[in-house]
Amino acid sequence: MSSAFDAVWFDFDGTLVDSRDGVGWALTEAVREVLPEAVLPPITPQIGPPIPEMLRTLLPDDTDAHPAIFAAFRRLYDEEGGWQRTEVFPGIAEALEALRTAGVRMDVVTNKRALPTRRMLEHFGLAQYITEAVSLDSAEPAHESKAQAMSWLLETSGLAADRVAYVGDTPGDRNAAQLLGCPFVWVEWGFGGAGAPPGRDDFATINRAQQLPLVLLSPRH
Repeated sequence: MSSAFDAVWFDFDGTLVDSRDGVGWALTEAVREVLPEAVLPPITPQIGPPIPEMLRTLLPDDTDAHPAIFAAFRRLYDEEGGWQRTEVFPGIAEALEALRTAGVRMDVVTNKRALPTRRMLEHFGLAQYITEAVSLDSAEPAHESKAQAMSWLLETSGLAADRVAYVGDTPGDRNAAQLLGCPFVWVEWGFGGAGAPPGRDDFATINRAQQLPLVLLSPRH
């Protein structure tokens, strides 16, 4: 029997906040500006990776237009209200408060760019719980992947990977955690979790935010 985790790291979009409306709106409007004749497939299933990666999936034949679309997306999302079309998932604030009361360190590691991540953490009152918010573009040069960002945070924090739980909602989140050796908690309310099978090696699978303290604060065998 061992004690609870030393730290809990969270994915952001789809785990702490529901940003589907804002991302979908900004990306759709950006494509309309640059490629008015383009027909986009459903965007929501693609949310999770960085926007350039999403564009490679959504518009594989229009790569020359991707930089202009990304620039328009950033303007619409950062400056014209896209990021404000976001909601914190029910029960998240209460779960983070319970973890803070128990003395657990909490961080965010996300594919989302640093600017809107910081704005949203502050706007929704979540920044008070978070020690570090690490995005791919938090570093110079930028981290190449979420796993690389997690590796950087392990190194700078001095935490041991097997003592850090990573909470996320997509197979990409799981893969990054497993690559670093961090126990992974799969949340079913996010973008990638609905209807998807849990991983055989996941530490836990949960369907309500209220379960987070119960899972993360329980003694580990």
